[in-house]
Amino acid sequence: MARKPKPAEQPTEEASASVSNNEFTEAIQNVTGTTEPVSASAIEPVAEPNAPEPEYPDANTFQGLLHTIELLSVTQLTEVITRATTLKAALVGPRNKSSCESPVLKVLTIADDMKGAQRKDVIAACVNAGVNIHTAKTQYQRWKEAQKADAAVAAALNKKVA
Repeated sequence: MARKPKPAEQPTEEASASVSNNEFTEAIQNVTGTTEPVSASAIEPVAEPNAPEPEYPDANTFQGLLHTIELLSVTQLTEVITRATTLKAALVGPRNKSSCESPVLKVLTIADDMKGAQRKDVIAACVNAGVNIHTAKTQYQRWKEAQKADAAVAAALNKKVA
């Protein structure tokens, strides 16, 4: 049975009310050179002479953060994006790519050779052969489901013949 997709979650007021602890806010603070939370008034907007001072939203709210980003120069925005990307890479870590060629085929071959073995043993053999652990787990599960489907088809054919 197919799962129903969950409706997109709307940010709560609490979630959108404060972003002061967000790494993205810290990156903006690093670019603007302030240690205080960034406020829209800290960045001079380009305005017409003698124009009334516009009211800016507080930068510690989501809307304020968006407005602050709009006021950043291209150079500052590029720096913020670079720092945010670096922060994300540091949090996520490097990609663990399989070190062998055709890792999917390698998992299928090992699983066929080790029929009847426990799942953890097959996964361990795949990882030892240079397959990423997540690739090994995914492909083993698909192989196992295919084996069950093949067995069901064979049983149905045997039942028809008999």
